[in-house]
Amino acid sequence: MWQNLGKIIDADHANNDPALIDCVDFDNPRTYSFRDIDTLADACARGLVKRGLTQGDCVAILSINRAEYLIAYLGIMRAGMVAVPLNYKLATETLHFILKDCDAKFALVDGPRQQDLDPATPSVRLDAAEWSAFLAPGAFATVIPHQETCAMILYTSGSTGRPKGVKLSHQGQIWTLTSRLLHRQDLSAERMIIAAPMFHMNALGNCKFALAGHACIAASFPDQTVHRRHRSPSGDLDYLSPDDDGHGGQRNRSLITQQDRTG
Repeated sequence: MWQNLGKIIDADHANNDPALIDCVDFDNPRTYSFRDIDTLADACARGLVKRGLTQGDCVAILSINRAEYLIAYLGIMRAGMVAVPLNYKLATETLHFILKDCDAKFALVDGPRQQDLDPATPSVRLDAAEWSAFLAPGAFATVIPHQETCAMILYTSGSTGRPKGVKLSHQGQIWTLTSRLLHRQDLSAERMIIAAPMFHMNALGNCKFALAGHACIAASFPDQTVHRRHRSPSGDLDYLSPDDDGHGGQRNRSLITQQDRTG
């Protein structure tokens, strides 16, 4: 069975069946086959190694739902590195805290959120030509991790203080995935809409469930108005403001006190 969480597309399933429909541009969706996803994830893993990253290094992902997000997520783990999906709704200073807390060595980010990265963190944009240049095409020997090797770190929203990182192992997540597929391993006739942000464990879990079961994912981001959290100077409250992909967002602010925040 699977040993690395990033390599869950079986060789006999890495075919031209549709695996992912990227709806980030709803009028011009992009379709990726299982072979495409598998090949590009290998290219991402090779690209990370080519950049000098090594096994155990944390690599952050900061982006809305898009094909490159899922490809990067799989590629990071195939290379034996630790994927750290970031909540793009968090305040910039909180994102900087997380990057420092996990000691992120690299980040994969989309354009509108690149300004939220710590300038000290090297990065590549997922939605620009540099992504294609970063990829290193070719076969990659997926790292076989030890049983308790960390595959990813998911951070809480920080509703009761600073966000806390939760380390999740390859073995533990593969056990969950295997259990979900125990009674139905073939999902090839199914289409699954992933509308929740991929930084959330449920969205990531359903993406892996779909890929492993050979279902097709429709990855959408229906509301282009992202409501961002901002920390007040006093540090005792956050406020929300719409941030339409980086075009400001100073209107219609709603205050959220520490007691009212729900994460």
